[in-house]
This record gives sequence, structure tokens and C-alpha cells, in this order.
Amino acid sequence: SPSASMSLSFATRAHNTPRVFRAPAHRVSSSSSRAARMSARAAVGTPVPANYADQYPAKRDDRRAGVVMHPTSLPGPYGIGDAGPEARAFVDWLAKGKMSIWQVLPLVPPGRPIPGVREDYWSPYSGRDAHCGNTLIISLDDLVSDGLLAAAELPRPYGGHSNVDFNAVAATNEPLIEKAA
Repeated sequence: SPSASMSLSFATRAHNTPRVFRAPAHRVSSSSSRAARMSARAAVGTPVPANYADQYPAKRDDRRAGVVMHPTSLPGPYGIGDAGPEARAFVDWLAKGKMSIWQVLPLVPPGRPIPGVREDYWSPYSGRDAHCGNTLIISLDDLVSDGLLAAAELPRPYGGHSNVDFNAVAATNEPLIEKAA
């Protein structure tokens, strides 16, 4: 049995016609917008209220679009895409194209090669720690801009035109990143 606060009344019109919900008059008040909307419904055969389009359905969020791409897939001067100038230019390009999402995939330290088992295994899905960041995507150029490295310490630009050689990138970039830390 319905509670006193829910005292709803249903009335049927004729055989095979739908039931019409009618909220009791005492339920309609300025503080109860849902009850006001419910009582403002038009009965069968009456004109639709002027504000009907504002009531139903609720306004949906605007649609969004984006891309799925790991930052290491960006071009980079030191063998790998990083979170430096190329990533910022990519975000600007996304915004210009009215895209609002960049799903970056896992940014954890990737799984490392296991000598004799897997020599080239750098998957971001096999990281050993979900709470650390991948140091290989730290921008060496940004470390120079921040005064943590000298420009003369940077290696000559290499790679960037084919698949990432993670072993070479780690051997070249990690000592510089450690020095900047």
C-alpha cells in the first residue's frame, strides 16, 4: 500500500486507453519542480504545454571525440615521443580539431627485457608498478628549459622516423634523466 506521502491517484479514461498520472494538488509547489512538471502534463487530446521541450528529455551532454595514442608514438628528437613540445603541439592540434579526449594508454614504466627470455619487451601493459610514471617520456628538451640539464649534454637527435628502439632510448636517455633528478 502506498505511503501517505506518495498518495497518487490513477484514473482510467475509457476501455483500452492509457492511464493518466495526476499528482494531487497539495503536492504541487514551487519547491517541488518534479511534481510541478508531472501535474503540468497534458491530458490526452489537449495541447502540449509551451515549455514541454524544456522538460523532457533532459539535455544531453555534447558529443565528444578524441584519439587513443601512447605518447611514445609521437615524433621525438631523442628516439621516442615524449611529454615535451611535440605532445603540447599534438594537444593544440586536437583542440583545433574540436577533439576533447586524448586517451594516452598506460603511462607506467614498461616491462623490461628479460635476458635470455625476452630481449625486446617494452610493453606498457606489463609494468611492475601502477603508481610510477614512465621516465622515458620525460622530455630532455624540457629538462634543458628548466635548467636541470645543459644543452651541450643532450645527445644528437636520433630515431623518430620508425619504430622505437626502447633499448637504445633507455641506454641514452635514462642517464640524463637520472642526472637531472
